[in-house]
Amino acid sequence: MKLTRSIRAGLLLLACLGGISIPAHGRQVSLEPTSLELAGAPGSRERALVALHNDSAAETVELTIGLADWAISANGQLELEPPGDAPDSMTDWVRFSPAYVSLAPGEAREILVDIKIPDTAPPTASRRIALLASAIAPVTTSDGGNILRKIEKTSLIYLTGPDAKSLPVIESITRVLLADGSTALRLVVSNTGTAHARLQGTIQMDANSESTSLPLASLVVLPETRRTFLMPLAQPIPESAMVSASLTNTHAPQHESGRADLMRYSAPLGEAAPLR
Repeated sequence: MKLTRSIRAGLLLLACLGGISIPAHGRQVSLEPTSLELAGAPGSRERALVALHNDSAAETVELTIGLADWAISANGQLELEPPGDAPDSMTDWVRFSPAYVSLAPGEAREILVDIKIPDTAPPTASRRIALLASAIAPVTTSDGGNILRKIEKTSLIYLTGPDAKSLPVIESITRVLLADGSTALRLVVSNTGTAHARLQGTIQMDANSESTSLPLASLVVLPETRRTFLMPLAQPIPESAMVSASLTNTHAPQHESGRADLMRYSAPLGEAAPLR
């Protein structure tokens, strides 16, 4: 199906690194997978299926399928833009079918995403697009009235070229003071590569012969960006503590295994500074 460029210009949504869901009482849909990583060379064609499911046990839902460009802000907010607005948009490469779906209670339907990569696409580059499923559905309020509520789900699609590289580096780990008086660790990671990074591992704090570990999983850093991750601390950590991080990039296309360990980070933690 030919692409439509009708997504509203002001569209901005926040989420973790997967799909977004806005339930309307009993009306709820799921779109799986919420994140899809594809690899493709110039001149090739990549196809994938995304499953849309009506999780409601009682109500039919009618959804419109569309596309959006997307990015992740430095503090982790997902930002959706109208298709074609991003400088590196691949909107014109993508076709999808169907564009409209009516799902009975418990029914599922597959959406075909078809990507035709131009011969002229740089093999070192990577692109991304979001598949959107949305609906405006009536909802009965507690006083018996009716309002309209938006239902929306996204599946984030990454397309990586054969010569793209993912090059994440841990820049710093510091302790910050939050507005409510609690403390958190702030991890800053940059990626100078042309492919996104997906990080997992642990951050460890050592002080007075005691250790505290924080697990990390599926932290995404887009190409040529810097990300900040905040991790609340459940207990006080001495100012004399040492902090270290052992992280693995599970999306490293330049390596045959697809994985690469980041250079281990270790430094004094220091005292907490106000979050800026």
